[in-house]
Amino acid sequence: MGMNQLRISQPRAATIPPDAAKTVIRRKLQALIAAMLTIATFFVAVPSAQAAPTATVSASATQRMAGPTLNTTQYGWYYRGQGLALSCAAYGQAVKGYYSPWIPGGWDSLWYRTSDGGWVADVDINTGSNNPVTPMCSTSTREQRAVAWANSQVGSNAYYGLCERFVENAYGTSGRYASAIAAFYSLRDAGTMRYTSTGIPAGALVFSSVPAWDGGYGHVQISRGDGSFVSGGANGPSVKIFYGTPTGFLGWSMAPASWPGR
Repeated sequence: MGMNQLRISQPRAATIPPDAAKTVIRRKLQALIAAMLTIATFFVAVPSAQAAPTATVSASATQRMAGPTLNTTQYGWYYRGQGLALSCAAYGQAVKGYYSPWIPGGWDSLWYRTSDGGWVADVDINTGSNNPVTPMCSTSTREQRAVAWANSQVGSNAYYGLCERFVENAYGTSGRYASAIAAFYSLRDAGTMRYTSTGIPAGALVFSSVPAWDGGYGHVQISRGDGSFVSGGANGPSVKIFYGTPTGFLGWSMAPASWPGR
């Protein structure tokens, strides 16, 4: 007797019409491209205005200072090729460095505060510009405020014969010394006088004496940090700007710490 064979149908893959398949593929490709564009936008479309200006150290090494002058605490060094993010700029001590051969006179008083809190001299870094590439620092030092005030008094007739009062007023005080020569001797005895005639930092008190002119009372003026000085006590307008080391140069000192500043 014969046996009926049981036939089991093999499963078949689902199929869709050719046109429908093309539509599905096209939609998938569109979705993939859109996703890729979204990812690319997320990673690269960052507004350039948000990035801090940067510089590269050109000198073999340059000081990382606590302020815009070599007379502050040195925190360490920045080395050649190191990239620095710059926060803001300020004018401070005039110094020489890597780019001095390309600067008239060689001195540069521009400094930058970096993102790590240190200060670096513009003369040793490449910012791509001879001008400040960041905003000026909103917080100024006592010395910077003194220089700014002194500059604002140029042309004034209020300080005839009163050079010592002028520098004291620049630091928000008065009546400290009877004369410039008295201030010089006091600061000399305190050990704060320096005797280099170049690279005098902004805000420093610069002393000189020509007795035939000053009657033995001496003279004092404020350094602007670039080889120029603001002086009270002059003839004509009593506050003027002078250039170059004063005749009868005695030395310079930063203002006493007890002078409050403006």
